[in-house]
Amino acid sequence: MSIENEIDQLSDEIITVNEELEKGYFYLENRRFEGPFVTGEQASLAAIENCNLNVPGECRAIYHGTVQLNADTNLREPLADMRQINSVEYPKVEASDRASEGVS
Repeated sequence: MSIENEIDQLSDEIITVNEELEKGYFYLENRRFEGPFVTGEQASLAAIENCNLNVPGECRAIYHGTVQLNADTNLREPLADMRQINSVEYPKVEASDRASEGVS
C-alpha cells in the first residue's frame, strides 16, 4: 500500500464535531436553561415574565456561564464555568389584592 493510499484512508476517518456553545446569563425553568441573555437583569426580567411561577415565594435561579446544546436531548447542558448569581422570587400577593379578587 502506498503512502498516498494510507493518507487517503486516514483522511476519511476524521470526524468533525460541531459543538454549539452559548455564553451569557440564563434562568432555570423546569431543569432547562433558558437564554442566553446579555445581562443578569434581562434574565431576571425574562424569568419573571415567562416562568410559570404560581406560588408566592417561589424562586427561579439566575446563572452566568456557558452551556452546550445536547443534540440527543435538545437540552442545554451547563459547562464547568456555570455559576448561580441570583434568584428571582414570585411577588407575594398582598392581602388587599386577594380581597379584591373575590369581588366582582
